[in-house]
Amino acid sequence: MNVKLSTILFLAAMMGFGLAIVQSASVVIANDVVVSDQSITITSWYPNETIINDNEGATRTFNVTINQTVDVIWLINGTEVSNHSQYTNTSAVAGYWNVTAYVYNENGSDTHTWWWRVNEPPKTLIVVCGYVLKPNGEPKLNPDVTVTNINTGEEWTAETNETSNYYRLVLDSDDVSDGTRLRIIAVNDSSTGYHIINVTTRDVTATVMNDGGISDLNLTLDEFYLNLVDFPMYQANASACPSTGDKEHKMCGPATGQMNLNYMWWNSSADPSPSLRYNQSYLYDYGIARNWNTSLPYFDTYGMWRTIQYLDPSPYSVYGYNFNKYSSTDQTYMMKLICHWICYTVGTTWGGHKDGHPYHVPGAVPAYGNYTNWMSVRGVHTNENAHPWPTGELLVYGFWVNDPYPASMGGIGENSYKTADEWATMYYLPLDVSDISPGDPYNGRYVGILEPPDEEVGELRIVPAKPRLVDAITPVMAERTLVVYDVEQLALERVVKDDESLKIVAAAIDGVNEQLVPYDPAFAEVFAETAPGEPMLVAGGNGDYYLVPFNVPVEVKPIKKVPVKIEKVKMSGLKKLERVKRVDETIIIEPIPIEPIKVERTLVVVLVDAGDGSFKEASWVADPVKYLPVSKVEALKLALGEIDITDSNELKTLWSKPAIELVYRGASPYYPDWKIMVDGKVFYVSQGGVVDS
Repeated sequence: MNVKLSTILFLAAMMGFGLAIVQSASVVIANDVVVSDQSITITSWYPNETIINDNEGATRTFNVTINQTVDVIWLINGTEVSNHSQYTNTSAVAGYWNVTAYVYNENGSDTHTWWWRVNEPPKTLIVVCGYVLKPNGEPKLNPDVTVTNINTGEEWTAETNETSNYYRLVLDSDDVSDGTRLRIIAVNDSSTGYHIINVTTRDVTATVMNDGGISDLNLTLDEFYLNLVDFPMYQANASACPSTGDKEHKMCGPATGQMNLNYMWWNSSADPSPSLRYNQSYLYDYGIARNWNTSLPYFDTYGMWRTIQYLDPSPYSVYGYNFNKYSSTDQTYMMKLICHWICYTVGTTWGGHKDGHPYHVPGAVPAYGNYTNWMSVRGVHTNENAHPWPTGELLVYGFWVNDPYPASMGGIGENSYKTADEWATMYYLPLDVSDISPGDPYNGRYVGILEPPDEEVGELRIVPAKPRLVDAITPVMAERTLVVYDVEQLALERVVKDDESLKIVAAAIDGVNEQLVPYDPAFAEVFAETAPGEPMLVAGGNGDYYLVPFNVPVEVKPIKKVPVKIEKVKMSGLKKLERVKRVDETIIIEPIPIEPIKVERTLVVVLVDAGDGSFKEASWVADPVKYLPVSKVEALKLALGEIDITDSNELKTLWSKPAIELVYRGASPYYPDWKIMVDGKVFYVSQGGVVDS
C-alpha cells in the first residue's frame, strides 16, 4: 500500500469508524494539462469548502479535478467505498464523516479530504389540543388529560390551567410518526372514588404530521366508572367450614359477607387497608343460624341479609349503612338497583357518614341461580352516574366482581371485570333452589342485598361488546401427540388453525385494550407484563368460548408502567402473531411469539366469544399461577386410571385414540371440565382433579 494512503487510513481510523455512502462523485482531468511525468496534483474540488453541512437524507455531490490521468479511490472514515469515477447515494446518514478522494498513478498520488457533518433532520412538532367539557356541556376547568402512544406504551400528561378547560400537549417526530395510534383520556376524579371519563383514539397520519398535529380535539366526559380498588378479596376458606363436603361453596357466603363487612368497618384515615374484623368461621355460624331455611348449609337470602345488616357499622345516623333484601322477576330492574346502590354516596340522602369510612359500598348477589356461590359487585362502568338516576337512558358496559369461590383453583376468576351482557347471561340468573330449599320465598327471583335510595329509576340498556371476528372460526377434529407415562400417545382434539388462533388472540388483546385498560390502571399494569398463550376452546355454557391466557414471558422484561401495546394480526397466511408498524414508506413486521403454557406463569385470562370474537370478561392476579390447574395430560391420566391404565405398558391396550375437549358444566367459566372419551367410555375431570363419569 502507498505510504500516503496508509497514513490516510490510519488517520481516519483514529477519527472513528462509520460508513456513509457518499452522493454522486467524479474525477475530472484539467483540459489544459499535458500529462507527463510531473507530480500528480488535485487542482480543484467540489464542494469548494472543506467543512460542509447537510441534513440527514440530503443529496450531496463530490468531485475533484486532477492534472493528469489517474486512478481514484474514495474513502469514508478510512473505509474504501468505491473506485469508480462517480457514484450516487440519496440518503446521507447522520453523523460526522471524513470524505477522502485518493488519486494515484505511476507518477505518485494526491488526496483531498472534506469534513462532512450530517445533521439529524429538524423535528416535526405535533400538537394535540382542545377543550374538555362536562357531561352537561359546561367547561371542566383544569382537566386531567393523558395521551398514550399505543404502539410504544409511552404516556404523557397534557398541560392544563386552573382557570381554563383547555389542554395542550406538544410532541415531536421522535414521539410519534405516521401510523402511530394515540389514546387520549380526559378524566374527572371525584373525592368519593368515582370517575367521569372520555376515552378517544386517533391515528397519526402523514397529513396529521404535515398539519402540525390534532387541534380542536374537544373531549366531553361521556362515560362513568366506579371501581372500589381498595375493596378486599377473601377466598372461601374451606378449612373454616364446620360441615363436610363442598366446603368451598359453603364458605362463599361467609367470604362475601366478610369482604363487605370488613370494608365498611375500615377507617382509611387510620389503617392503610381493611383489617380482618370478622373471620369466616364466625360468619358461617352466624349466617346459617339466621337463614330462612336453617338446615341449608349455604347462606340463603335471609342469612346473607341478616349477616350484613346486623353486623355492619352502626348506628345508621353515624355511619349511614343500611341493607335490605331486594328481589324481582325483572332482571333489568334488579340491575338498575345494583348500579344505583354502588353509585349512591353514603350520607348524601339519609343517615350519616363517618369520616374515613367508604362512601360507596358493594352489593352481595347469589350467582348462577343458586346459593352456592355468592359474589360481591364492587364496581360498574356506565355512560353516566346512576345516582341520582340520569334523565336519559343508562348505558351499562360492565361490572367489577369479586368471586370467593376459585380459592382452591389458584386465583384466576376471583378478581374480574365482566361485560354487562356476560353478567346478565352467565352469572346473574333467577334463583332455582327448589331442590335444596323447598318453598324458599325467593325462588324464581333475582336477588340482591342492597340499599339503593328510594327514588324512581329510569331506563337501562346493556351495551353489547363489539364483534371482532370477520368470519366465523370452525374448529376441526385433529390428532395431537401427548406424552403420557413418558411415551407418545395420539389423541383427538377440536383445534383451530394457527392463523385462526392468532385472530382469537388479537380479539382478546383488542377487547381488553378498548374495554378495560383505560378504566382499570391496576389491570393495565399487570397486562403490560404478559405475552399471549395459546387459546383454549370451551364447549357449552352461554355458547362456546375461548380462554386466552396471558403469561409471564420466558424472557424477563422490565415491568411497564403504562398500558400494553395493541398487537394486530395480519390475516393472510400468517403463522405467528405480528406487530405491524410503518416507518417512512416501509411496513415493518415484528413477530410476537405465542408462548406455550407453563407452570405458574399465568397472570391474566381473557374470555372471548367463539362465534364473533367479542370480549366477555377478564380476570387477573398479582402473582403468576398455573393455569389450567389440571392439564390436558393430567386429566387424561386420571381418566385412564378409571379403566385401570396406569403405565405405558397398559397404555398399549387402548383400542382407540382418546378424544379430549374442554366443556362448561356449571360454576366458574374459568375452570371448565375436561371431557375424556376413551374406549367407548366418557369421563369428566374437574379442575379440582375429581373424575365423574
